[in-house]
Amino acid sequence: MAYSLRKIQMAILALVITATGSLQGNDDILASRGCYEAPCIPAECCYDPGSYPCCCRFFVDACLLYFRAFEGGLSSPCDSTQITDSTVGDVLVSTLHGDSHDPNFDWNLGFRIGAGYEFANSNCDIGAYWTRYHAQTCNQNGQNAHNWKIDFDVLDVVFSCACDWRSCFAVIPFVGLRYASIDQRLRTNLVSTVDGTSFTSTGNSKEDFYGVGPLFGIEGDVGIGCGLNLYGFGSVGVLYGRFHVRSNETEEVSTGIEVNYLRKCSLYCEPVFDAGVGIGWETCFCNNMLVIFQLGFEHHQYFNQNQFCSYGDLSLDGISLCVGIEF
Repeated sequence: MAYSLRKIQMAILALVITATGSLQGNDDILASRGCYEAPCIPAECCYDPGSYPCCCRFFVDACLLYFRAFEGGLSSPCDSTQITDSTVGDVLVSTLHGDSHDPNFDWNLGFRIGAGYEFANSNCDIGAYWTRYHAQTCNQNGQNAHNWKIDFDVLDVVFSCACDWRSCFAVIPFVGLRYASIDQRLRTNLVSTVDGTSFTSTGNSKEDFYGVGPLFGIEGDVGIGCGLNLYGFGSVGVLYGRFHVRSNETEEVSTGIEVNYLRKCSLYCEPVFDAGVGIGWETCFCNNMLVIFQLGFEHHQYFNQNQFCSYGDLSLDGISLCVGIEF
């Protein structure tokens, strides 16, 4: 599956490489004031310096993401222990030594694609963006092994309007709706000892989450000349959704086999947070097409996403390399 995903990512990269999306409604007005190159407006469209064009415009984005996913609390179901009992005088003393085994979180490729519409006689636009990311770890530590896998899909529908504060600086507040589907798998194989007697614990856990909720944010854009600009964005949201958790653990000891099974289904309001900074460059192509390149760093956090047997946040951090076309 990972090989197929990489083929899809490279195909998307060959066509266009994306923009974090998106939220671009201030490009033309900044261009008209000398912060960027001349705006790319078709000849049949009216255009007044210092204002937005009266022609509607479309845009498409594609982003190549190189992220590293982290999740807290995964060491709890991955611990192995050694317990030794001894007698000191008439007192029984138990000594416990535990080893924590967090997954080795690796870097993986993902992508984001989007499309939208800029309204005529307006500084507002609407767009839809799909983010896809897959990660998997397979770690061996002596006799202990664990495997963690995540499939991350997010769809955002966003409406934004730019506010021009100064000649080369724009602020773009936006609102939207987010749908998220996050599936996780955790498999463990651990060896522990009690008074010199070892036993093996094998676990297999599955967590599926899907939720939908509002998104609120703001983006800032500063033109620095020669088609270059610096940008930053931040957003918060709340996803109302459902967790499905299924877990079974098998312990093999000298006296037999013990099987523990857990199933949980719960409703949950999950806070989310997104932020990013970067640099962009844009230029005209064929007189009426605007091509935008962006390179940035992004952070995405989903609070208390780990519902296996303890709580921990899911974070995705990394680099986005993007291209957008406005026409």
